[in-house]
Amino acid sequence: WRSAIQPPERYLPSEWAERFRVLPNAVSAEPGKYRLARTPYARGILDAVVETAVEEIWVVAGTQVGKTTIQENLLGYWAEADPGPCLSRQNLRRRQGGADDRPPSQDRLHLRLHG
Repeated sequence: WRSAIQPPERYLPSEWAERFRVLPNAVSAEPGKYRLARTPYARGILDAVVETAVEEIWVVAGTQVGKTTIQENLLGYWAEADPGPCLSRQNLRRRQGGADDRPPSQDRLHLRLHG
């Protein structure tokens, strides 16, 4: 019964992602357990959300480099570590053929952190 009253174990978002996130076959070229070794630049983005001085995070990057996966990891982390209201927004302007109508330099992720 003591385990029921113990505070939950705390993780950094990057630790949470590596421990609990599993990428499904349907949407990942490399399905299975999420590994930051594949995208080491994601660690800084993920862990910045728990730094008290950080209010916004802007990521400007090319296409297909893991921005959606980073956002999904953060949503999972927040759902477990800090449950509460959360709004997730993505820019998904697409042309008829499915190609993005923005140049790669305009592909970005913006996270506004709640307090």
